[in-house]
Amino acid sequence: MFRSLLAFTLLASSTTFGQVMTCGVNPGPPTLTRAEGLAERVSDIVITCTGGQAGATYTGSLALFLGDLYTPPLYGLNPNPTTVDITGRLSPGSTYSEAVLLVGDVSTNPVVGVNVFQGVQSGANAVAFYNLTLTAPGVDQTLTLRITNLRVDVKDFTGGAIQLLIFPSTTPNIGVSDSTAPLAIKASGVLFALQTAAGAPAQGLPLPSAPGGALTHRLQFTEGFAQSFRKRNTGTSVATPAVLADQSVPGTDYHTESGFYDSLLPSTNSLNQAGLASQGTRLVARFSNVPAGVNLYVTTAALPGTGAASAFLTAADSTGAGAYAAVAQTGTANAGGTTVGIAPLTISNGSGTATWEILDADPDALESYTDRKSVV
Repeated sequence: MFRSLLAFTLLASSTTFGQVMTCGVNPGPPTLTRAEGLAERVSDIVITCTGGQAGATYTGSLALFLGDLYTPPLYGLNPNPTTVDITGRLSPGSTYSEAVLLVGDVSTNPVVGVNVFQGVQSGANAVAFYNLTLTAPGVDQTLTLRITNLRVDVKDFTGGAIQLLIFPSTTPNIGVSDSTAPLAIKASGVLFALQTAAGAPAQGLPLPSAPGGALTHRLQFTEGFAQSFRKRNTGTSVATPAVLADQSVPGTDYHTESGFYDSLLPSTNSLNQAGLASQGTRLVARFSNVPAGVNLYVTTAALPGTGAASAFLTAADSTGAGAYAAVAQTGTANAGGTTVGIAPLTISNGSGTATWEILDADPDALESYTDRKSVV
């Protein structure tokens, strides 16, 4: 695969200058991806093309591969690269991906097959865009391509930086120069602290000597870096947790879990759902070795004064997944003089899970959310 790309590039560069459309790959600033994440968005890939006979049509496909692909210090292609799995949503029953290739400015008139092309996941670490039709801009003019909505499994990625390899196949040939710049860097996304009810560090969850509804411990979740905690979509809020809004201006950082999302695109191959995250950031606490007859309760929202009180308890499976469904409080408890809502956890075989979803977040602040647990 790597030899073919090098031969292709040399062939394209030997053609008469100005009559060959050449393209340079320009990844955006590398995205900090959460080390705990299974579907982390990497930065957009911007490809700037110039040259060729103005108005000439280029047809074909473009494939890309992701992983730790280049070896320092000279950053040649690594003969034994560490690849990363692409984990974006696939259309049911197909290999159509939520990754899309956008040609030029699509914010006002997106047309599938003209300036919007849906990717196909052609391998665990590869996405391809087929049936491309591109128009050469000519000398001193540019044509911009943007690949967005790429998500990867960072949790199981054992390499360092996530890099990109582009492999075009077009008629006429297009010369593409790859970039060794990283698309994403792995970093811890959340810092967890278990504390006593008074806020002192705690090593475990001992049962109180006289159970009776006391708030016994604090569960503190702090962002590993700014914007690690994100709401689902720009339309999502505490007041409107199910509302969605388009995020259809390419290159805009909406500070949400969703990427480029345009609900007006055709529903074919679920393209109108591309980029839309299934949920906001989830904060999950797992409890084990709970004795029979013991009931655990947690607060239904973050404690007042922490994280703008925008993390709310939701129904979820044991992994923390599932559509947002607020868990109603079944009682109240006192937290430092403030009354807070609480709800019981379902305990099965001595284990239970509590899941809170971020419904709003401040992208400019390093946020921390604190919830509490009580025993009855």
